[in-house]
Amino acid sequence: MALVSDGAFIADEWRRLADEESLPGFGKVIVSLARAAAALDDPRLAAVGVYIANTADPKTLAPHLSRLALVDIAFPAFTDGRGFSLARLLRREGFSGELRASGRLTPDQYLHAIGCGFDAIEIPDDLAAHHGEANWAKALHARSLSYQRGIPGGASILEQRRHAHHAKPSLVDILAPRLAALDLDHRLRLARELIPGRIVFTTSFGIEDQLVTHSIFTQGLDIDVATIDTGRLFEETIELWEKTEARYARRIHAVFPQAAPLADFVAEHGINGFYRSVENRKACCHIRKVEPLSRLLAGVSAWVTGLRADQSQAREAVGLVEFDAGRKLVKLNPLADYTREAIVAATEELSVPVNDLHAKGFLSIGCAPCTRAVQPGESERAGRWWWEEDEKKECGLHVGPDGRLTRGPAPEGSR
Repeated sequence: MALVSDGAFIADEWRRLADEESLPGFGKVIVSLARAAAALDDPRLAAVGVYIANTADPKTLAPHLSRLALVDIAFPAFTDGRGFSLARLLRREGFSGELRASGRLTPDQYLHAIGCGFDAIEIPDDLAAHHGEANWAKALHARSLSYQRGIPGGASILEQRRHAHHAKPSLVDILAPRLAALDLDHRLRLARELIPGRIVFTTSFGIEDQLVTHSIFTQGLDIDVATIDTGRLFEETIELWEKTEARYARRIHAVFPQAAPLADFVAEHGINGFYRSVENRKACCHIRKVEPLSRLLAGVSAWVTGLRADQSQAREAVGLVEFDAGRKLVKLNPLADYTREAIVAATEELSVPVNDLHAKGFLSIGCAPCTRAVQPGESERAGRWWWEEDEKKECGLHVGPDGRLTRGPAPEGSR
């Protein structure tokens, strides 16, 4: 027999005794319920457990439950799930010792067993050889969250959602350490599982955004993918937009600037009036990007971006998850700790469609009049608003009312 615990095969410290076998007088033994009283009264034994059928009445264990170190529940067949119910009943009765399931269980049942209160599973040698230790380890981490308590990873989905409903800013504290240990796919999956309400990812069709889009669409996640059509996009960006929708058979929602403010700006400053001053440029960005984004994110619980910490000096403090106090939503930056090299490698490996402008030296892509190719030795975002001298140039999408790029946690108790 092989014993599985924490996703690995381990040595069994317990000895199972048939009724005809004498008590050894030392070590840890598992006996039938009929012998439990005698074994528990034997001072030579280090610990005593009992093995029971999955049809046993939990009440028959009551006289011994507080003294037993282990209860072993038999599973005569993997299709017989009565042992799971019995385990839950024993935990409800207050049993805090080890619960073991013995029988022909499979890795597919592992997480359910843990959720019902089991600590270990004992399987025949032929099953151990068939499934292998790696499959049990993989099964242990098959889900990042569960509706049941006891699954590795912390509180259940319902517990965390309940907490999030009453204190939304604390989602930052819940998500941040867990996201750090995951890859992009699992980060997005965890965020979708944990955050209630609508989640929106905004793409500008840069290489980072394409990788995030690929992850959302290929996993079928309930995350809306949207873009801001400023009216001044590169033709290559429009082509990639169409190519991306065709590749994944999903529509990318678009929002547009409001006609009246845009017409007033052009009438006063000219079609390219943003070149004349920083104030004009920021006003144009506000009309074409910031205000449409505000409409897009109205009522949204979380906003997913393609920000990376190494894109520029202004973004070096970007975290995986932040609280956008101005918009009162969770802001997820699942690529914050990725390098450009890692993203390029991932898009190539996964055959993700990317903007043709990248091959022409456009590492960061925005509106056509405001973006140029990057020169050797320049930072990724040096081609954005290149005529301005400020090293911390931003359009305003990711800048809060305080002028900072990174948003901090909301005040205690805010929603």
